[in-house]
Amino acid sequence: MIGNRRKQPRGHGIHSHFVFNLVLKVFRNKISPDIVCKIENIRKKLISDRRTIMYKINAKQHISEIYQPVEVSSIENENGLTSWYDGDFDPLLADSGCLHQLFENTVENYPESFAVQFNSETLTYSELNNKANRLAHYLKSLGVGTSDYAGILLSRTPDMYIAMLGILKAGAAYIPIDPKYPAERVHFILTNCNAKIIISTSDYINKLTGLTCLSVLLDKDQNKLDFQSSLNLSVGETKVKSSDTAYVIYTSGTTGAPKGVKISHFAVCNLVRAEGKIFGVKQEDKVFQGFSVAFDASVEEIWLAFYSGATIFVGTEEIMQSGSNLSKILNDNRVTVFSTVPTLLSILTEDIPLLRLLILGGEVCPTELAKRWATSGRRMINTYGPTETTVIATYSECSPRRNVTIGKPIPNYSAYILDSDMQKVPVCAA
Repeated sequence: MIGNRRKQPRGHGIHSHFVFNLVLKVFRNKISPDIVCKIENIRKKLISDRRTIMYKINAKQHISEIYQPVEVSSIENENGLTSWYDGDFDPLLADSGCLHQLFENTVENYPESFAVQFNSETLTYSELNNKANRLAHYLKSLGVGTSDYAGILLSRTPDMYIAMLGILKAGAAYIPIDPKYPAERVHFILTNCNAKIIISTSDYINKLTGLTCLSVLLDKDQNKLDFQSSLNLSVGETKVKSSDTAYVIYTSGTTGAPKGVKISHFAVCNLVRAEGKIFGVKQEDKVFQGFSVAFDASVEEIWLAFYSGATIFVGTEEIMQSGSNLSKILNDNRVTVFSTVPTLLSILTEDIPLLRLLILGGEVCPTELAKRWATSGRRMINTYGPTETTVIATYSECSPRRNVTIGKPIPNYSAYILDSDMQKVPVCAA
């Protein structure tokens, strides 16, 4: 950048001004991101300071008309900076298929591995699959299938996972409902999505009146389920496609009224496969399932475990109310994968030596937590993403030596920062 000072006569004096010629030679794929940032910031600084720069334009023009933001795509194409915005592209992660089929593949590979641990009770993948199949066949006999929505109103027990799988295997989409919700909210959700059926137990259903949908009560209808087939339903029987809805999560909504977010099999399968690649959860892992199923973080816990052949350790209501004693419970049960929010992690006073993967999300993660928990031999990953993007959209590896950020997009995702006009913000814009 070269500045030349010129003097020109103006009236009775001399008017001084500078003419700046900004010349940048870019060598393809060899310019460093830091240089791009510095040059862009200099350019913006010059343009913003109208007292020292003479523009060859009409003085009535607005600054927004003078400065046109650099197209992010041009910088990406010329300098190989696509990694700033785009996750790794992997077509295998976006393969066709449905969520329950990922589980069925795991059943074939690890039939006798434990899928669920609930207090002292355990279920193998084969046992869980058989129970889910019986429920699926029963639901089909009731006319439940594709394009239908099925509510789940159950406490966190093995029955809850059986209900999820059974609904998906029948071709319908599941809607998890927290048993703590007031009856009015439960009614609203079931009515809003036009649920065809709800799977629950007598103690919960008896608190609801005026239900217009069918119901399956796992405590009363077990004898009907026992007579059903334990074989997987074929795609020809269910006719479910990857573009069909897999589940609906109801958020609070910006107006306070619950808002349903539909997630397709395609989207959630990409998420599960991508997280399998990023997190590296293995068959020998034990994954703590502590989030309410009405919160989409539970999708990550449940389906990442089912995809990998790991064991879900169920965080019961009693366990989730244990406070700082949760560390001891996780230690005693040899949990290796823990997904949580920073607030809960911050109250744990005891280390968890066997914990090899710690996933954080839902809140801003303080750097102090990374300094304490991102220890040698343990991966700590901060994640970010709204429900609409299928649980998470970005992730970053945490280190005790650097600040925590939301990181980069997960595979097959792109993330951009937009200004108030919904335009891409240039690289390194302040």
